[in-house]
Amino acid sequence: MNNLSDRAKIKNLKVRATALILSGMSFCLMLSSLPDREYNPTYSINQEYDQSNTKVPFATTSRGDVYIAKLRDIRKIAKTVDDNSVLIVDQRTAKDPNIKIKSSKEITNKDEMEEILEVVQVYNETYPSDWERSTEAMMNEWEVHNICSDLSVFPSHTDDVDFNNDDELLYKPKILTKLLGN
Repeated sequence: MNNLSDRAKIKNLKVRATALILSGMSFCLMLSSLPDREYNPTYSINQEYDQSNTKVPFATTSRGDVYIAKLRDIRKIAKTVDDNSVLIVDQRTAKDPNIKIKSSKEITNKDEMEEILEVVQVYNETYPSDWERSTEAMMNEWEVHNICSDLSVFPSHTDDVDFNNDDELLYKPKILTKLLGN
């Protein structure tokens, strides 16, 4: 066998092993669901923040300000966001509606995470769409993304967390984060 063929076989084995690991994770996620902590703060979404003639909804949390912008406005807003602020991308017009938290790997405090998710839910109530995710499933997905990011597993996909509708059932149970010790 030549080296190219051997390299292709090794790459194929790596891809298959990764798929098997992810399938196992998905199976574990479906096994059980543990109750979330009680957490019910109230936030208001204001439309007062204006940067470069771009108005975006924002809320204030214990971590800092949370800015929610459409994809077309992210570059304008990102220039003024400080280290404690959170930037969220509203991509709810897609076929599979999505809300993305940029650099979510930097946020590991569970209380801060829950506050930010509450802001996302209030935003969706204020500006309704076809996007629909439970706070429990989003929290679980975020924790799994953080674990994978810490392990350098697909960093281009795990450094930010995407909450698209199609992943709701995948992340509903909390068993994987418990198994991984988080």
